[in-house]
Amino acid sequence: MKRVLITGASSGIGEATARLFAKQGYELVLASRSTARLDALVESVRSVGGIAHSIACDLSTPEGCERLVPEAMSLMGGIDALVNCAGATGAHSIESSTQEVQYLINLNLTAPILLMRDAIAAFKIQGHGTIVNVGSMAGEIGIRGTYSASKFGLRGVTDSVRREVAGDNINVSLVVPNRVLTSMSSGRGRGLVGAEVVARAIERGMHRTARRIVIPRSRRLQILVEAVCPWLIDLATNTRPTRKTLSQSDL
Repeated sequence: MKRVLITGASSGIGEATARLFAKQGYELVLASRSTARLDALVESVRSVGGIAHSIACDLSTPEGCERLVPEAMSLMGGIDALVNCAGATGAHSIESSTQEVQYLINLNLTAPILLMRDAIAAFKIQGHGTIVNVGSMAGEIGIRGTYSASKFGLRGVTDSVRREVAGDNINVSLVVPNRVLTSMSSGRGRGLVGAEVVARAIERGMHRTARRIVIPRSRRLQILVEAVCPWLIDLATNTRPTRKTLSQSDL
C-alpha cells in the first residue's frame, strides 16, 4: 500500500486527487489550512473504507513546512510519495503589494522545495520515492506577474531535483494544467480543465517516469511557440500601457 502525502487537499486539485487515490487503496495524509473542510474530506474517505489522516498547517510559513513530512511519516509509518498541490493565485501585476508577492512565493515555491527536501531524505533511506508537483501554464508562458514567476521557479526546481536524484530511484514529475475549473470560474473561459482530469494526470505521474504532463495536451503547442518564437506570445498578450495619474505624494 502506497503512503502518500497530499498538500492543498481540502479543495480543488488536492481534494480530487485525495478522492481518486483513496479509491486506489492508498493510505493518505491530507494537509491544508482549512481544518473543517479537511476533517470532512477525511471522514468521507474513511466512510468508503479508505485510510486517511489530516494535518492542519500553514505552508506559507517555514514552521508549517518543516513539521509536515515528519508528522506525516509518524502517522503512516513512512512515506512513499509526495504530491504538492497547495498553491495560490494572485499578484498578477508587477504593482502587487509586498505582502501578496511574498505570500505567493512562500506558498507556491518555497513550500514545495522544503517538502521535497524532507521527503527525499526519507526516500533515500528506503531506496525509492515519488514526487509530483502541480505547476501551471503560467509557469511555461510568463503572463501573470509574480504568480508566473513562482510557477516558473517550481518548474525549474522540479527539473533540477529530478536530475539530482536520478540515481536514487526517486521519480520527480511536474503536472502542468491549463486553467482549472473551479466553483469561482463557473464554466467561463476557454480551455478550462476539471480538477478530476488533473488528478488522473497526477496518478499517471505516480506510476511512470514522466518529466512533464501537460493538460490538455494541445497546450504543448503554446509551450513550443514560447520556446521557439516568444515574440508571437508577446504580440498575442500585448496590451495598451496603463497611465498612472500622479498624486501629490508622487512628486
